[in-house]
Amino acid sequence: MKISLWLIALLTLPLSSLPSQATVNIQSQSSVSESTLNTLDFPSNQLLAKRIPKVPNRVTAILSNFKPRTYKFGSKKYNLGRNDVRHILERHHPKYWRGKSKPKQTFLNEKMGVDDVVNGIESVVKQKRSDISKLGINGGQIEGIYNGVTYILGVDGRGRIRQFFPK
Repeated sequence: MKISLWLIALLTLPLSSLPSQATVNIQSQSSVSESTLNTLDFPSNQLLAKRIPKVPNRVTAILSNFKPRTYKFGSKKYNLGRNDVRHILERHHPKYWRGKSKPKQTFLNEKMGVDDVVNGIESVVKQKRSDISKLGINGGQIEGIYNGVTYILGVDGRGRIRQFFPK
């Protein structure tokens, strides 16, 4: 069985010597047999660990022009920020999903864009303004309808809108 040198080199480096995202380039791309695996000695000039630039998250790119929104009902303010929308998209939008499935996972319609999601949140906030203002210090969830679909909107105790998903 043959193992490529880059894999062997990567396995022989101590993890603490590599940056969080790293690649190992080896000048020679030849292969070695498994029997010589323990006898390999890599000169330091053969290995080059370098940092890989982080690939921008797709959600970060689409939210680059998003303007945070504040809804005020009486003396209470409710905020919808970029990180809140990112969280909603990454947990409930099939195109941007980055979470783990829960026993009951709900997804937004795949055809919904960011503007549709934000418009849905605003619609439910306006429909249920009195219910939202009654939410206590711990926040909570309310139901509202947008384009004929019932959604759950969640607000945390600090007045941040953190959840929006279909029921």
